[in-house]
Amino acid sequence: MRGKTATIAAGLSGLFLSPAVAATPRQQQTTEQGCTEIGCTSGISAQVSDVHGDRRAAYVTLCMNSDCHRLTTKTDVVTVLEPSVSTPERVRVRLRVLDKHHHLLKQATRLATLTRTQPNGPCCPPTCFSAAFRYDARRNFLRQVK
Repeated sequence: MRGKTATIAAGLSGLFLSPAVAATPRQQQTTEQGCTEIGCTSGISAQVSDVHGDRRAAYVTLCMNSDCHRLTTKTDVVTVLEPSVSTPERVRVRLRVLDKHHHLLKQATRLATLTRTQPNGPCCPPTCFSAAFRYDARRNFLRQVK
């Protein structure tokens, strides 16, 4: 493929290689950008195992703006996925701890900016935006973790 641009797909390894260019007829020089196929989805997650110590707590609800996900307090992490997020926007995060009758026991709210993530490198898809939090039940505080 001397002197031409080629797209090479390495099917067995699961990698996609971008154009390889031959610079001169005598000495073939190629530049290849390999992309892995690691996926990601935009959204938020919160480590909530701190609520295990409250016997009244039965459910934990995590919200990113108006999108919410509720799980029992037997879980350690709650996640809200929002695949349509395509910019590092500022979001309202709310964590609610509820009793078995769905009555509010505690609530922590904060604003957070989602962080850009490109698990396959800056030139490869996908690009996702996310944030992670840890809930401190004693202080009723939702702390963003890096």
